[in-house]
Amino acid sequence: MAKKSMPGGRLQSEGGSGLDSSPFLSEANAERIVQTLCTVRGAALKVGQMLSIQDNSFISPQLQHIFERVRQSADFMPRWQMLRVLEEELGRDWQAKVASLEEVPFAAASIGQVHQGLLRDGTEVAVKIQYPGIAQSIQSDVQNLLAVLKMSAALPAGLFAEQSLQALQQELAWECDYRREAACAQNFRQLLANDPFFRVPAVV
Repeated sequence: MAKKSMPGGRLQSEGGSGLDSSPFLSEANAERIVQTLCTVRGAALKVGQMLSIQDNSFISPQLQHIFERVRQSADFMPRWQMLRVLEEELGRDWQAKVASLEEVPFAAASIGQVHQGLLRDGTEVAVKIQYPGIAQSIQSDVQNLLAVLKMSAALPAGLFAEQSLQALQQELAWECDYRREAACAQNFRQLLANDPFFRVPAVV
């Protein structure tokens, strides 16, 4: 069935409804999917964001539209939760280690958010704070999303979705390991130390 664009980025089947004839992909259910993924965050949101950049041979235009909306938004932690994570990770005296820390993040994604901060020696820093429980929920999140995709009947036949998501599950586990990320960043900083085009931030 041919598709055409509508104002606001929605897809419409010619002679059909906004998303598709599938009752699972109704406008109301699409909105629920977007809101749920943005709220639960974690692996489910990450997978949704990654699926949004695939072409129509990988997922249906209807799901692509849903995941594009997911990619453009993610909820960040409430203040009380952010402060609790900082205390658990850095100790109750964490405020003594910084001169200032913006409470509202300048970026929020699937597994964490980033805050602008200033150390007491005047060094400007970007503080990455991981959402609580994200690393522990990767497997269940991926399996739940796979169930949703199968229920929608929106994945093409022969995709081997289980194998693809298993590989993605491992990648997400690595991404949640901030110590591993810090080690990689330090390595790249050394490798690119004399490069005129690239600048890698120091890890503090």
